[in-house]
Amino acid sequence: GPEACRSHFGIGVRAALDRCAVAMGGRGGEGLGTGEGEHQRLLKQVRVQALIGRAPELGAAVVTLCTGSRDPQDMWRPHPGNLAEEAWGEMRAELDQLLAAAERAGVRLGIEPEAGNVVADARRAHRLLEELGPDSRLVGIVLDPANLVTPSTVADQDRILRAAFDDLGAHTVALHAKDVVTAGGYAAAGLGSLDYDLVFALHAGLPRPVPVIIQDATEADVPRARAFLLDRATSLPGSPADR
Repeated sequence: GPEACRSHFGIGVRAALDRCAVAMGGRGGEGLGTGEGEHQRLLKQVRVQALIGRAPELGAAVVTLCTGSRDPQDMWRPHPGNLAEEAWGEMRAELDQLLAAAERAGVRLGIEPEAGNVVADARRAHRLLEELGPDSRLVGIVLDPANLVTPSTVADQDRILRAAFDDLGAHTVALHAKDVVTAGGYAAAGLGSLDYDLVFALHAGLPRPVPVIIQDATEADVPRARAFLLDRATSLPGSPADR
């Protein structure tokens, strides 16, 4: 039946990853349905709970979620209603329903602060962790420094990023690596204004090692982005290359 097919598919994917010595640090989920109708939210809940239950078959310890936007066309697009308490309450109601599924599966739910979402920044991510209390052990933060600064605030990135790592570091499960460009939007790491010496110094100070995942790079540019990130990481005082 369909369930058996899905199970065999997951096992096959895990076997292929093992053969290539590749680890799946996280499995992408869906948006939380903030601002959607009740029927759509229910369907999404069923899908995401099923995905969470299958994540261990793939070796994924984290299932990432988008906290959603009130924008009806794009769940990553900023909307004034995202900062309303009603949107926060809807997001919490959706997330709370997934915590039990995460606990049963032995995985964490990955939340990434993104400017276009209800959890728009490090401050709101910290609020979420505080509200969850003991259940915060079931949530991990996917920290993307480029999401936390803009072309207009990049000059203040030292303060912004240090505060974010201080507040969220204990719960961080992965870092995303892309860059901030003057024209707005994002580019591959090393092509913009983000201070990756600072990023890797903060990464080194996390309480446990977490993966750094390249984003916003074309396939052709991945080798350059990877080399850039490795160079910055190994240029830190005390790194193997420094010794």
